[in-house]
Amino acid sequence: MARRIETGDLIDVRGEVVRVEEGGWLRVKFPGYQYPITINPDAVLSSKKPPKEQIRWPKLRDNPPRGD
Repeated sequence: MARRIETGDLIDVRGEVVRVEEGGWLRVKFPGYQYPITINPDAVLSSKKPPKEQIRWPKLRDNPPRGD
């Protein structure tokens, strides 16, 4: 069972950085919010890059088989 969250507790939240403002402030999009929120970069404990999507090219054949 998850521990109950109370006032004053520190939490980690997942969001996507959509812009870095002048002075280093971050605009972060959080799930469930319509607009990005500006946060202080000192509040970020860790970050990681999202996995890159691999492009799958279709297999090409010079001479496709005939249905004769």
